[in-house]
Formats: sequence, structure tokens, C-alpha cells
Amino acid sequence: MNLAVQALPHVYAGNSVRKQKNLQKNEQPVAGTQTSTNVMKLINNNYGQLLINKPKVSFGDYLPAIATPALPPLEKRIGAAMTNLGKNDIILAAPNTTIAKKALQNSIGSIDTVVRRIQLIEDKSLRGAFFINKNDIDMFEIVNLDAKPISIDSHGQKIELKQGKAAFLAEQDLITVGSKKFELVPDERATSDLLPLFGVKTYDFSKKDLKAISNLNLRHLEELGIIETKTGTKKKLTFADVGGQDEAISDLKKAIIYPLKFPMAYKNNILNRGVILTGGPGTGKTLLAEALANETDAYFMKLNGLEMESKWVGASEENWRNLFQEAKDNQPSIIFIDEFDAVAKNREGSDTSRHDDKVVNQLLTLMSDLEKGKDDVFVIVATNKIDLLDPAIMRSGRFGKHIPVGNPNLEGCEKILDIHTKPLPVKEGFDKETFAQKLHELNVSGADIAHISNEANQKMFERTGVFEKMENDTFSEDDIESLKIEQQDFDKALEEWKTQSKSQEKPKRRIGFIQEPLTV
Repeated sequence: MNLAVQALPHVYAGNSVRKQKNLQKNEQPVAGTQTSTNVMKLINNNYGQLLINKPKVSFGDYLPAIATPALPPLEKRIGAAMTNLGKNDIILAAPNTTIAKKALQNSIGSIDTVVRRIQLIEDKSLRGAFFINKNDIDMFEIVNLDAKPISIDSHGQKIELKQGKAAFLAEQDLITVGSKKFELVPDERATSDLLPLFGVKTYDFSKKDLKAISNLNLRHLEELGIIETKTGTKKKLTFADVGGQDEAISDLKKAIIYPLKFPMAYKNNILNRGVILTGGPGTGKTLLAEALANETDAYFMKLNGLEMESKWVGASEENWRNLFQEAKDNQPSIIFIDEFDAVAKNREGSDTSRHDDKVVNQLLTLMSDLEKGKDDVFVIVATNKIDLLDPAIMRSGRFGKHIPVGNPNLEGCEKILDIHTKPLPVKEGFDKETFAQKLHELNVSGADIAHISNEANQKMFERTGVFEKMENDTFSEDDIESLKIEQQDFDKALEEWKTQSKSQEKPKRRIGFIQEPLTV
């Protein structure tokens, strides 16, 4: 049998596949081989990168192997696992779990599909690590995860497999890993329920992957226009829809997106799992968090801190624990908490004890657990009163990353104005640059620009008598078909906003005592 050696993650394609199919016609099928269908690879549309659901290798819950006095030889254990190997499964063999995790993590780039199940085989006599999987045409292949080469003897033809390289396997191939030699012999008698008797530990991630696959299928169908989202055809918010916050967006990418996208670059880093967005009302803190969740395709949970409060003793703390557990169960995930200062106020010390001090203590514990556990969970909070937060909350490792979100500069005003006027019927000749200059001079927020743009549309209705027709119940859709928002509509909307803003300003208090005049 001719063996093909190729580096992953490249896919065997073209002539190679045809040659492999021709080989299969002249050979007996490997025992235990399962017929499989094409599996959709998970592609991140935002970055065009392959998504690996477990970039950080963590063997948590598994179907435990049954302890026996003497396990079968290595070749029988691998043969039993091969018989039950499905699509997107891998057999991972190493001296112990620690070496297996390290080898797989260092070679995660050698896997070009989503790993849904790992069958771990530990053997102390091994002096290396490797995994076996099935390719797209149901042929077994082996990938060397160790720095030292693996030797394969297939009917007299010998090859050496370097780290990260893959080779096709056939029955009775002789594999040499260090000084350990064994034949590849699938065991048809081994069923999945008997795998524990062979000392095979099964880690099944398939249930967790179902939600991700479902979401991706839904997104692909939405993009094709086959189905509509629950909220209609509204486009998902991305960073492109958030104007005037380029620096904040860059900070969020460095703090969250890049660690999720390129985990190997951050394997020796201690990440801040908590990020504080600080800035005045209407600056776009919530928009940034929602756009971030869509950019990462992460599980997103948005809430106001006070929603977690309860009048029952201990219930608030339990609500926070449940929230963080849900995030861990659906990682990668992002929790966004608005008005964070309402629940994370500075504790007043040992002399007095408030009810919400316990909530702060619970948050500190939960954030410390995230830091230690290395889960792909990030917590973003927003506040315009950062000075009220407890100092322990803001330390590195908890909420150590602080990103200011302020009112937009001139360029930002132009971009936000363009975003909010794009869907409106604006008349040609509207001077956006001059109007954006006026907005910048008034130090408006992004929310203010959205409001003014919307009010300009209302002023158009007033000017053209649309509201009057609505009042008389004579309005029809044809009445607004050819209407355009003009410069005067924007100017009136801006003047109205200025008047409203002045009325909301708090009067400055005079210093000293003011003696009121006596009245008789």
C-alpha cells in the first residue's frame, strides 16, 4: 500500500483523493470503518478562520474508564477505540493525561475540523504522543504530536513521521513510538459500552457543539435570505456600526477578540477576564459590548446589575453564581452588566456592613475563579461612576482593564451621522460635513446624534403636513413615498435638542449663605 504523508491542516484534495479512492477499490476495508457524510466545517465569517471549539485543551467531565488490575495491550486498546471511531472523533494516545493535554494543545493547528469526542488512551510505556482520526473518505490516519518522529512499517514500506505530519493507516501496519511497537488491528467485537473495560476514557463535547452548529447554520441561511431572524431582517450590530470609538474598539480587540482567536499566542499570559467600559451616558458602551459579542460569535448575556438583586437573604449571591455558571456552560461567552456601580459599590469597612457588601464579595470570588480556571468567559461592565466601585473589584485579574468611552471627535461625529442618516431619505445637497462640525462643537454623544437624525425625520413630517393627515385619518403610504429630509429639518432638530439640553442642566450652587429678602 502506498502511504501519503502530508502536513495538516491542509486537506487531502484533487488527484490525491482520486488516488485514495482507487486504492480503496483494490483493498479490503478496515474493520470497524464507519460510513460518514460530509460535515460542515465551522467557519468564522468575521475573520475567515476555522473555529476550534476547544482551543484550550481541558479534560473536564468524561465517561470514566473502569479500573481493572491488568489492561489489555496497547494495540488491543487502540483497536477497540478505532472500531468505535466516528466522524470528528480522535483517539489520543500518550503516557499520561498531562502529556496528552500538552501535546494536543501545542499541536492544535494540526486539526482541521471540530473535535467532538476524544478517546484518551494512557500507556506508561509510550515515549511520545499521537492521535488517530478518520479523514473525509473514511480512511484512518495518524498524526504525530511529539517532537521525535514516529516510524511506520506498512507491508515492507517504511516511513518516518515528523511532528505535525499525517500518514494514512491500514490494517496490520506496524507503528513504532520510541521503543514501543504495536500493530494496527481494529477489534470488531469491541462496542462503545465496552470501551471502559479497555481503559479508554471518553470525553464527549458533542452536546456542547450542537448549539454552535445550529447557530452557524442559522446565520448562513439568514445571509442567503432563506429565513429571517426572530427580530426580522435587522442586521446584526458589528464594530462597523459603532462610530467614533476606534480606540475603544482597538482595546477590546486586544483584550478579548485576539485571545479568543489566537489562544496559543496568549498561553503564557494572564488575561483580564473583566473589562470596565467607563464614560458618560449615550457614548456607546452598550453598543460596543453587543458588537463585540457578534464579532466573536460568543454567547452573549446582557443585564442590568439590579436585575440580580433579591429581597431574600442569599438569593442575590445565588443569582450571580448561576449567571457565571451559565456563561461557563456556553463558552466562549460574554456577560455584559450595565449600571455596574449599582451592585459593586465600595464597601464601607468593618465598622458597618451593608446588604450589598455580600454581593461584592461574591463577585470577587467569581472573578477570581475565572482567572484561575482559564475558562473562555469575559465579563464587560459599564459605568459612568467608576469612582464608586470597590477598589478590589478593579484590580488586575478581575476588572483590571479599563477602557474609556467618550463623546466622538469630529471624524467620529461624521461617521456616526453617516451611519444614522444612511437609511433615511435625505435630500441631495445636505451638507453633512458642516452639520457634523456643529455637532462636534456642541460635544454631543453618539446617542444624541442618533436622536437628532431621527428627529429630523419627524420635522420633515411636520413640514409636509404628514402629521395633519394622520390626525384626520387620511394618511396613506403614498404620502411619504417621495418625501426627502432637508437641511432645515436637521437644523430644527438640532435647535430643539439644544433647548432640551439646557433645560436638563443642573443649576450651579452658589458658595456661602444666601439671605432671602424679607417679605411682609
